[in-house]
Amino acid sequence: MNWADNRGPDRRRSGPHPERISSCYIKALRSSEVGVTFLRGGNAERVAGEILGGLTNEEIGPFGRINYYPMLTSASRTPLVRLPEESVAFPFNVIRIPASNDPPRAEQLAAQNRVLYERIRSAGGLLYPLGALPMSPDDWKAHFGPRWALLHDAKGCYDPHNLLTPGYNLF
Repeated sequence: MNWADNRGPDRRRSGPHPERISSCYIKALRSSEVGVTFLRGGNAERVAGEILGGLTNEEIGPFGRINYYPMLTSASRTPLVRLPEESVAFPFNVIRIPASNDPPRAEQLAAQNRVLYERIRSAGGLLYPLGALPMSPDDWKAHFGPRWALLHDAKGCYDPHNLLTPGYNLF
C-alpha cells in the first residue's frame, strides 16, 4: 500500500502512517544500510557469501533486503564513481531494517555496518557514496584516491560556500 493512499478521510485502515513515524525510527532506518558497494567480479561470490553467511534473519530484519547483481563497468559514464578495475563488478547492498523503534539497536547496526564495509574494502570493493555509513574526511580521500584532487577542485569551483551535501563530512 502506498503511504499516500492512507492519508484520506478514512484513516482507520491498517498500514503505515508517515506522520506517526518517529525521528528515532527514521534514524534507525538510515543507519541500517551498509550502503551500495561494488565488489570485484573476481571475488564477488566469495565475499558476498562470507558476509551473508555471517548475518542472521534478525540482523536483516523483517523488511530488509539484499541487492546483488552483475554490471559491466564499461557501462558507467560517471567520472567520480569508483568501480573495481575489472570488466564486471557486482553492486552489493545490505539493507537492514530494524523491526522496532530502538535507537540503541540502530547504533549497533551502524557500528556493524562499518565492520562490513571494512571487510568489503579489504577485498578490493569500493563504496558508492550514498548510504548511512559514517565517513571521515580521511575515509573520503582514501575512497576517491587519485580522483580526490578533481573532486576537491570541483567542490571549490561549484560550491565555494559549502552549501551542498553538508552531512557527508567530505572536507
